[in-house]
Parts: sequence; structure tokens; C-alpha cells
Amino acid sequence: MSDCPKAMNGTLKVQKLQRTLYLKSKQCKEVRFYSIYDKIYLKDVLWEAWRQVKANQGSAGIDGKSISDILT
Repeated sequence: MSDCPKAMNGTLKVQKLQRTLYLKSKQCKEVRFYSIYDKIYLKDVLWEAWRQVKANQGSAGIDGKSISDILT
């Protein structure tokens, strides 16, 4: 499992947010999401992203930092 216990608490909340945004974008083609930063920059969303990246052993990003670099 995850070493991020808070991530598991927010998983359903994150999935609900993702589903809501997805449905809105598919139902209303004319709708534009001008600011979703406030929705992405939530503790639950960030913990869930970390959990998923760590679980699939995500590769280093543009900064060259790998999972092992962050954990050490």
C-alpha cells in the first residue's frame, strides 16, 4: 500500500472531483475551465497524485528528480 495514509482518505473525494470535471466538459462543450488551479492544488489531490506516481514508479520529470531522490 501507500506510505501516505492521508492519500487513502481523499481517494474517493479526488475521484469525485475528476468525474465532475470530466462530465461537465463532456456535457457542455462550450464551457471553458479558466481556473482549475484551485481544484488541483488541494491536499487530497496532491496526495493521491503522489500515491499513484509512487505506485507506478514514475520516471524523473523535467527537473530530473526521481522518486528515490525525493524519498532520500
